[in-house]
Amino acid sequence: MISKTISVVIPNYNDAHVLPIALEAILGQSYPPMEVIIVDDASTDNSIEVIEDFAKKYSAIKLIRNEVNKGPIYSFRRGWENIEGDYFYLASADDKILPGFFEKSMALLEQYPKAGLCSGISILDNGEKQHENPLRPYIADTPSYLSPEKVLDAYIKTNEEIVGNTAIWRREPAIETRGFPMELENILDEFTLLMISLNYGVCFIPEPLAIYNIKATSFSSKYREDPQALEHLLKKAEVLMETTYSNWFPPAFVEFFKRKNRYLYGVGILTKLEQSQVECLQQIEKTLPSQIFLDKIFFKAAQFPIKFQKIICRIFWLIRKGKFSWYKRRWNNIFSSN
Repeated sequence: MISKTISVVIPNYNDAHVLPIALEAILGQSYPPMEVIIVDDASTDNSIEVIEDFAKKYSAIKLIRNEVNKGPIYSFRRGWENIEGDYFYLASADDKILPGFFEKSMALLEQYPKAGLCSGISILDNGEKQHENPLRPYIADTPSYLSPEKVLDAYIKTNEEIVGNTAIWRREPAIETRGFPMELENILDEFTLLMISLNYGVCFIPEPLAIYNIKATSFSSKYREDPQALEHLLKKAEVLMETTYSNWFPPAFVEFFKRKNRYLYGVGILTKLEQSQVECLQQIEKTLPSQIFLDKIFFKAAQFPIKFQKIICRIFWLIRKGKFSWYKRRWNNIFSSN
């Protein structure tokens, strides 16, 4: 029998067209949440009408309204500061959790009350294809609890990942660690997840628990276009790990975090270079007065050296950074990434 309660926080801005799908998946869980806090960020569509209609049917729904648009980070923080449950889940208005998500997660957390959170597999959907996150091999093959020591080893030695969009968080550790620092903007949840997992341990369920929608305007898409901005944000995180939050981050992990970020920055630059080269070819193609079959063959063939160059550079980058085993799980992606 599960005795603990769970709160859900959903920031919303003009998501009336997708919010019902997310709410139905949340409110239809076999282990229902005690409250669903929706923070509307001054939407200009019919979001309020949609939310109020659901509130008439479900007493768990609580609406908080921002008088002016403040952005998703502010809305999330405002919702989080009002939760009352023992645990909480941070939802997106356009994502969908799968049946049994709350029940399976809460049952495992009930077995391991010291755990700071429970996470599982997320299905990433960009509208064209889906893939799992994290990639195999998973941090555990069966539903398990991993101690802080095991989590540190998993991060450093094999670059295992714990994803935040399937995380059920315990409220006390998030408060104790002063989690979700606003200055980290879109990576405040990732920063807090790392901090809590390294100090309280985590539960992990090796099965899909949610479908995460990747939009062209999403954080990940934005920073693929601007790797320098991502690097700036990650450096902020590094500084916090070594100063304000130094008691919560082992030095060995901070060093790993820095090295990994340099790798990610390099990959971001390579991806941007590849995109610019491909776009250049496409612009040249448009200058031709007419298209013949030979033109199509040429421009398709011209893209292969660009992709090969990226593959070689990524392999070199991995070797040059040392700790090649950190990225062994990414080999499957090197040849399939765009």
